[in-house]
Amino acid sequence: LAVRAGAGAGAGAAAAAVTYAQSMLFTVRVRADEKSRLLPPTLDLTYAQRDPSYDYGAAVDAVSFRVLYTMASDTFWGTWEIIFVVFMVLAGIQWIYGVMKVSRRRQTRDPDAKSLMHAVGTAAGAMASAFTVILLCGSGYWFLFFKAQTEVYTMVPLDTDREVTLFKLLLNFAVSCAAISIAHTVYWQCNYDIFFLDWEKPRATLTPAGKKTTAPVSTWRQFFIANEWNELQTTRMTSRELTLLLTLLFLLGLDFQNLGVIEPRMGTNEPAPYQVSSVLLRFAVGGGLMLAIVLAQLAYKVVIHHNYICHPIQQFVDLLSLSNISIIILDDECSGYYIHGRSLMAFTDTSMAELSQQMRKEQEMQVSARGLVPSSTRQDLAESQCFELFITKELRMAYESKLLRRIEESAMMGRGGGMMGGAASMMGRGAMSRMG
Repeated sequence: LAVRAGAGAGAGAAAAAVTYAQSMLFTVRVRADEKSRLLPPTLDLTYAQRDPSYDYGAAVDAVSFRVLYTMASDTFWGTWEIIFVVFMVLAGIQWIYGVMKVSRRRQTRDPDAKSLMHAVGTAAGAMASAFTVILLCGSGYWFLFFKAQTEVYTMVPLDTDREVTLFKLLLNFAVSCAAISIAHTVYWQCNYDIFFLDWEKPRATLTPAGKKTTAPVSTWRQFFIANEWNELQTTRMTSRELTLLLTLLFLLGLDFQNLGVIEPRMGTNEPAPYQVSSVLLRFAVGGGLMLAIVLAQLAYKVVIHHNYICHPIQQFVDLLSLSNISIIILDDECSGYYIHGRSLMAFTDTSMAELSQQMRKEQEMQVSARGLVPSSTRQDLAESQCFELFITKELRMAYESKLLRRIEESAMMGRGGGMMGGAASMMGRGAMSRMG
């Protein structure tokens, strides 16, 4: 469109400016009441001008043409808000239950820094779980009903819409809450009070001069149990490496990432240059894949691995029995767990032949059960080795004022002698230690 200078300029007058359509947006909106019909489409034009007398050189203006298919989604977002409120209420109930449970276990009603930290960590974990479910429900709806539709049913909102921006904010908040919850779990796990009770008796032996004496009990069994306990802290029901590897395999190797393109079909072909992706669809694909991989690992571990191959907790309990060592774990001030590992053998620091013979007797049920009360007529009580433990507030205060202070002082003194000096100091205190 040529704009000519001067009033009443004729057709032969020089053009003062050239106006052209720089961007064109053709919007097609689906009716909310009848999805098989469309509202009259609209065309939005953005104009730009150029001066013919000015030398622009090699500069070229970009011209764009876009077609936007959209529809009102107020009904879905209203339902999503209801789901949000419901899961926030459930998260609040979970948080209150967790705080009350810890308060009862600690036998105190006066809040302190530790109680506040636990309340914040529990709240962050509950909110992270709730936000994850909410985000998966929202993105899963758009993925299923948009990708699987055979006729016009719904349109995916654009990433610039207000609701999608809120979706991104909730995702960032969920990640932040999960990070706080993990930090709280790691801190809580690193501050357990752990005691190793060694039941091994000294062996009677003779000195070179023929005098009767007792040989000291070897401390390497305690070192081994402590190391196995530390390795058990990182044992999980799922493998993080395998989960990430399979997720990348599906997303990049099998091109599942192309399912995030705004296109109403389940295709993994390479998208066209003009096609764009949606954060809702990408989250549904990535989150759904990771959830499916995690659930498959959980099913395998619970159904097959733990029943027919090995169970890490049960293996640790069996190792305690073979080592003749029991363990007390205080994961809170006045509560914890006791694992009874007292062996039925006279000596566990012995030869392989004696160990095999004793295990054969146990297999043939020629000896009593391993449980804390082996003479009980109830089989579950006679064979049970794992127990919940509760102590009084007075016992906890006496432990902190006397025994715990001596343990920490001895540990600090042991660190001055290097790694082996610290380890010897730890194991030399009646096989009791605080690990954290």
